[in-house]
Amino acid sequence: MQKKSPQKKLWWIVLVVGTIAIALFSIFNRGGKDAPSNTGSDATDTLLVQKPKVEERKFGIPITKFNVVEGEVRRGAVFSDLLLDYNISWEQILVAADSCKKVFPVTKIKAGNAYSVFTYLKDSIETAAYFLYQIDKTDFLRISLKDSTNAKIFSLPVETTLRSGNVKITSNLYDAFKEKDLPVGLALKLSDIYAWTLDFYRLNKNDEFSFLFEERKAEGKSIGVGRVLAAEYRSGNDTLDAFRFYHSALDMDQFFDHKGENLQKSMLKSPVKFGRISSRYSLRRFHPVQKRYKAHLGTDYAAPHGTPILAVGDGVVLEAKYSKYNGRYVKIKHNSTYTSQYLHMSKYGSGIKAGVRVKQGQIIGYVGATGLATGPHVCLRLWKYGKQVDHLREKFSPADPIPATDLPVFQDSVRVLKQYLSGFQDA
Repeated sequence: MQKKSPQKKLWWIVLVVGTIAIALFSIFNRGGKDAPSNTGSDATDTLLVQKPKVEERKFGIPITKFNVVEGEVRRGAVFSDLLLDYNISWEQILVAADSCKKVFPVTKIKAGNAYSVFTYLKDSIETAAYFLYQIDKTDFLRISLKDSTNAKIFSLPVETTLRSGNVKITSNLYDAFKEKDLPVGLALKLSDIYAWTLDFYRLNKNDEFSFLFEERKAEGKSIGVGRVLAAEYRSGNDTLDAFRFYHSALDMDQFFDHKGENLQKSMLKSPVKFGRISSRYSLRRFHPVQKRYKAHLGTDYAAPHGTPILAVGDGVVLEAKYSKYNGRYVKIKHNSTYTSQYLHMSKYGSGIKAGVRVKQGQIIGYVGATGLATGPHVCLRLWKYGKQVDHLREKFSPADPIPATDLPVFQDSVRVLKQYLSGFQDA
């Protein structure tokens, strides 16, 4: 078979490309009614492509087609109260409630939560087409009522951003965050991080906290705090830093200082998260009820009635009883060295009784004023080798440090996190 010369191949390529170009030109430059007109000063022919109009929807609802009535669930209101004014029959309400059973039972609708009713005119009567209930900051229950009744949960997309900042103590940690309009949930997380190393009842005026944390946002609004990645506490010349890092031996994230020492200790500094020390360990204290001087071998933490009381360490409950002077109390044996006791509870934590094993930080009861007490507080007592000691003066052993093999990676992480902490600017 005779091969084609290169000149002939080139001719065929030019011919094919030219034919395609002419065809495309004729398609996009047709005369008559279908030809796009050029109204501008530019004489060049332009292909005008009109984008299809996108219908605005929220949770699958074409919101521009309906009137929207918004409100908050009133105290004592039930599901039917929210729909009866919008031309929805009792039969439809029962069907709607039934469709929600496996998704979100309407009996869980709470007073104070927001809801919306999407209505349209049916025979000149305002009629509900959709009902939308806000379950929490990101989740919504949507009930379709127009054609077929069905229920579905929709969730807002959540964006996580890094933020850093600092607060200065004026009275307490909670107020410091309120003054700077920072998430109060962040104060609770800091109290958890430093629960083993910092006494929040002894913070000084002008002490400072710096922190780097994840802020969660939905529709551009803050909806809460994610993880705290780093923190630093400064009091005078003293500094206590904390860096989140994955502990490979324990298979979990924990907080460490810049040297890699674990912030977690065998005992918590306090059995309640917030409050104040109303009376310290003393061999001679004037008793407010008995009106005489006597030893007070414990530390009193004043806190609102019902405040959760936490086990300061892992252990086994020895006693959960009531006595004339101690009121309701719980006693826990932690190990061969330490035993702790918590007095004047209003009630016990769920499942707390003698013989039950508890974890550090577990709720074992709630603050009250039972027994010999002038007001709501918890008295914490601690025994060391059978002798009562001052809990605040004890130096408890730390948990495991970062494994040596992980230290180089940890130190690199610390260098990066410190740069964020030093600026106090949103990351």
